[in-house]
Amino acid sequence: MSASLDEFVAAGPWPLRVVIRALLPLAKPVTDRTFLDAMLEQHTAARQKLRAYIDHVGKRQPIHPEYVAATVNELATADAVFTVDTGM
Repeated sequence: MSASLDEFVAAGPWPLRVVIRALLPLAKPVTDRTFLDAMLEQHTAARQKLRAYIDHVGKRQPIHPEYVAATVNELATADAVFTVDTGM
């Protein structure tokens, strides 16, 4: 006897390990990398576009937030954690 996913979710707040154990049997292994490789290529292209806000700042006023974030990232220790709230 197994409950539907809707019944499971409706049953209340669950610890993450309980949710993962319930969902893992539903996951199927994927060996086709077509989608992953396409998304990685898009991600690389997007990051290269965004580098323009970091690499070509010059004396632009006001400075781009991407430049500030990149500079803080370079100065921070490897184990530093930052959080941001955009207000949206």
